[in-house]
Amino acid sequence: MGINSRQEVDDLIKARYTLLYVVSSEERRVEDSLKSLAIEREFRLEAWCITQGFSGLANAPSPRDVRDPLKALEHIVGAEGKAVYILRDFHPFFQEPAIVRKLRDIASAFKRTKKTVIILSPVQKVPAELEKELSILDWDLPNRRDLEGLMKEMMPNVPEANRAAIQDDRAVQDKIIEAALGLTAVEAENVFAKSVVRTKTFDIPTILDEKKHIIRKSGILEYQEAAEKLGDVGGLEILKDWLQKRKHAFTSRARDFGLPLPKGILLIGVPGCGKSLTAKTIGALWQMPLLRLDVGKIFGGLVGSSEENIRKGLKT
Repeated sequence: MGINSRQEVDDLIKARYTLLYVVSSEERRVEDSLKSLAIEREFRLEAWCITQGFSGLANAPSPRDVRDPLKALEHIVGAEGKAVYILRDFHPFFQEPAIVRKLRDIASAFKRTKKTVIILSPVQKVPAELEKELSILDWDLPNRRDLEGLMKEMMPNVPEANRAAIQDDRAVQDKIIEAALGLTAVEAENVFAKSVVRTKTFDIPTILDEKKHIIRKSGILEYQEAAEKLGDVGGLEILKDWLQKRKHAFTSRARDFGLPLPKGILLIGVPGCGKSLTAKTIGALWQMPLLRLDVGKIFGGLVGSSEENIRKGLKT
């Protein structure tokens, strides 16, 4: 199992990394994770934003009304003790030379202290002057365990008759969790709530339909409707047999057994031979969202830089 984002930040703090850039739209979730880390490691955790100034998240003093970004950095430099400071949405201030210069000073000076500055933002914008000083970390989206916890929190809202059907069938729970993968915690919570209100259960088509609208906002990924059946594809009998067998690899029983997840399929052929039809069939057979990465939009400059678009698309 790979290292999760919380462990990565912990290791970087221990290694005296002074400037971190955490890319995530889940501000509350990231700060809750860092708060538990601060309590566990016994360091002071403070957060700053331009509207509220400093606020203490863990082992920290009372709030301080310091809203100017340069003065906020000066306050951090003057503070003593073991501490981590979160700067919320700080990237717009990178356009100010004094801010960039101050951060470079901090990167050098804090090597001899036990202080770390974390810039927390949903977008990644790093000036050339700070590329060598900043360590960038993409915060993990909720994993299966996180989504299962959200689902269980919402379970009391499901009528008892429908609730029993979900709780007694692990395969159904796995399909619900798979349908919500790729969403943030807030998005998943909202989708689960909408499904319960509308259908009185965790309805997979409802979850996928809402997920389609959320994904569409990215402008990079396209949600493909997949209603085709395996019998609609001519030939490819070996592939069909493999798809039928491997659809069980996403269950909890398969993971407990140690069966690896399918990594991907490469389809090559002349136009019109059924590549797209086969892809849609796989989405329908496995009851999973089928997303199309539009390469033209990535490199066409329609929605931002190519590197940022690829990173966001692959992360989702």
